[in-house]
Formats: sequence, structure tokens, C-alpha cells
Amino acid sequence: MSEFDISKYNANDLYELLGVEPSISDRELEAKILGMINQYKNAKVTSNGRDNEYDQVINFMIEIYTVFFDNNTDDVDVIGPNSSGPDGKGDDRGRNINLQKNHTINVMMLIMLL
Repeated sequence: MSEFDISKYNANDLYELLGVEPSISDRELEAKILGMINQYKNAKVTSNGRDNEYDQVINFMIEIYTVFFDNNTDDVDVIGPNSSGPDGKGDDRGRNINLQKNHTINVMMLIMLL
């Protein structure tokens, strides 16, 4: 389905879809996404015959997680002019986001953590 095609969304679309402001902290954003994945996994367990629909949503949420958090950069503290985003809260993950799909995240580990 095209609504689950991550490449059709920009960062602001994803923030709106998640129901959060772009200024949200990384921790809060990660908790929101992981909570939604867990919510849909729990709903899948209690539903009858809608596994495919829930699988699509769960996979889409995992792709959203990948967009925001699997950017192949080290999470290190650096002091300097490029050490934080414009609001001083960390990197520019939501401001200059690269929405290309990145498959380096170990999705099975993410699912196992839930």
C-alpha cells in the first residue's frame, strides 16, 4: 500500500503522523515510536484475522524508527560549532533528515526488545 511507503513522507509528515512536535527530544521520540510498535504488536495478538494489516503498520513504524535513529553516525558528544542542532538538544535528526531507507538496523533486535 502506498500509505506505508516511507519515501512518500518528509520529516514534518512523520512528526505529524506520530502526533508530536519537531522539537521533541530524541528520548521522547524514541519512546513514542517504540510504544506505538508495542501497541500494534499487542493489538495484533488480540485481533482475529487481521495479522497482515498489523504487520504492515508494525513494519512501517520500524521504518520510521530507522529514519530517525539509524543514520550510521556515532552518538558521541562533540564540543564545537556542529555539536548540536539549532535548539541545542542534539543532532539535526529532524531538521536535515535523510529519508532514504537504511537497512543497517537490526530489526529483529528492535522487535526482541519490545
